[in-house]
Amino acid sequence: MIKRILLDAGPWFAFLSQRDQHREWATAQFEQYTQFTTCEPVVTEVCHRLAYHRQSPDLALQALDEGAIVIDFSISRSLASVRSWLIKYADRGIDLADACLLAMVQDEPRCKLITTDRIFEVVRMRDRRVVPAVLPTRAG
Repeated sequence: MIKRILLDAGPWFAFLSQRDQHREWATAQFEQYTQFTTCEPVVTEVCHRLAYHRQSPDLALQALDEGAIVIDFSISRSLASVRSWLIKYADRGIDLADACLLAMVQDEPRCKLITTDRIFEVVRMRDRRVVPAVLPTRAG
């Protein structure tokens, strides 16, 4: 049984952006799940992408205010784990948001990660299991 649905920046941005290539897929994810859990680095990334594309970052913050997306992670409490992910996958271009999400997955094995980031197809958890990620299908 899935306990938490974790949300990465890619699907969140795609859902809010009219022109993103994954918008339809992201919309389907937001229709399927009623609440997502994320971390502050993901919020920062989404707000930055929205501002870069001349959209209001408030679109993302509104979802937090309404409770559809919940921040449930503390970098300070999980610093050793976050640092270890950043070091282990530095050659793959892992960023802070990815490392935090991996720490969240490690802490809650009964979760599902909604993402567009293909790094989660190659990353393995400490016990060698595959990251329970849901990604859009690749265009053929």
